[in-house]
Amino acid sequence: MKPMPRGAFAAFLVVLVVLHFVFRVGLGLQQLAPDLLLVAVLLAARELRAGWAAGLGLLLGLLEGSVVPVFFGAAAFVLSVLGFLGARSREIFHGESAVFLVFY
Repeated sequence: MKPMPRGAFAAFLVVLVVLHFVFRVGLGLQQLAPDLLLVAVLLAARELRAGWAAGLGLLLGLLEGSVVPVFFGAAAFVLSVLGFLGARSREIFHGESAVFLVFY
């Protein structure tokens, strides 16, 4: 299986982020919408180093917090921690097997 080119992967992550906000804000689904920001952070953590993955999680968490200002810092904190741990788990486990990707 050939890896996806970086530009296509970045475009896929941008599409996930846009769809997240279309579902949450545009369609008004709020809590019924899937958390595509979490999916984007975890997929990016598979490709990025831990610091960059945590930074991406922080950025996307701040973006999410701007939509729901009650929990402004919570989403930024959680997504940055999950981005960091997701990138570190890639270094601990060899994640090229299909079984690992299902459990990830």
